[in-house]
Amino acid sequence: HGAITDPGPRAADFAGLPADVRALTRAVQGLVFHYMADETILGWRPPKDRLPEIDTRRVRAMLARLAALDPRPLGEARPPER
Repeated sequence: HGAITDPGPRAADFAGLPADVRALTRAVQGLVFHYMADETILGWRPPKDRLPEIDTRRVRAMLARLAALDPRPLGEARPPER
């Protein structure tokens, strides 16, 4: 891992994710919301106070934010606001 991709202390969060590429893709699509494209599909727009999350680049920070929004394992489905 490099500085951007290192999950740090949250590495164990990946344990429950599927190894199958298609299933993994579906899991990731349930975790990452594209603020422009997914609004039309999901009918949800991120509130203005969450827009700074767009600039989150490091995996460690992304995993920490996901856990703060919803502590369930990454492989479990979440509503768009989580």
